[in-house]
Amino acid sequence: MIDWSWGQLTDPERAVLRRLAVHADGCTLEAAEAVCAGDGVEAGQVLEALVGLVDSSLVMTAPRYRLLESVAAYGLERLAEAGEAAAVRHRHLRYYTAFAERAEPYLRGHDQRIRLERLDVEAANLRAALGFALDAGATEHALRLVNAQAWY
Repeated sequence: MIDWSWGQLTDPERAVLRRLAVHADGCTLEAAEAVCAGDGVEAGQVLEALVGLVDSSLVMTAPRYRLLESVAAYGLERLAEAGEAAAVRHRHLRYYTAFAERAEPYLRGHDQRIRLERLDVEAANLRAALGFALDAGATEHALRLVNAQAWY
């Protein structure tokens, strides 16, 4: 069934779906745009592709964009076939490293509760990014990510 749905998608929708699969436990629109844009997909096309994917019931919303496990597994297979896995995982790593670094200064201030909640929501993506950094030997990013989350 997923394979049939895949055949009905436009090229940008296919690219966004396979790239979205690197997210653990869903993502925000901002994260989707940062990770899915590039290599033939403009940032402005990501939202349009997401709308099409939601309409096709391949992506769920409320309040984050999520994939069912079977769709995520299918997307990861297509990502590997497209030869994009490393590049997309690096974009994921860069996005979540920057996300953690932006949150870090606020963890000891009046916005602490809000930042802790945001980090909690993104915990699975932060762990996935760190795992990729360690596997890929991206020690600088791994160290930055760990340092940004040390207090958290």
